Amino acid sequence: FYVQVVDYLCEVSKALLHCTRPAYEHINNNHRGLTEDQIVDLKRINDEVDNIFNMINGMLRDKDFTHIDDVMTMRDELFDAIAESIKHQIKRLKTEDMSTRASALYLNILNETKNMVLQSRNLLKSQAYFLNEIKEEDMTTGKN
Repeated sequence: FYVQVVDYLCEVSKALLHCTRPAYEHINNNHRGLTEDQIVDLKRINDEVDNIFNMINGMLRDKDFTHIDDVMTMRDELFDAIAESIKHQIKRLKTEDMSTRASALYLNILNETKNMVLQSRNLLKSQAYFLNEIKEEDMTTGKN
């Protein structure tokens, strides 16, 4: 479980890197920014991601994983919101004159956000199993 936890942490870091590096390069190359609609969508997604990470952080800090199914529910709701944002973007691409690079960046951010949350949920699950395994081992060996 320890190896899995480290692997999931690496995957979360990679997703974050794949999100931030293209955004930095986009800005650094003075490309056209995101539209107001894209920004509104990303802020909404960000709020949902923030809620998920706050819950995950609390569970990891307190080593209490009783609400792990709530994270799954929140994750599913986030994925639905991301799917809606992608649909909105496709509609905008058909009707508006938009920057292709900004659209690609926007879709990349959504995809990497999804990956980051997915890997974080896996991390949480592995950490719960890992701590439970240690607890069970301590019980069988008589350690407290």
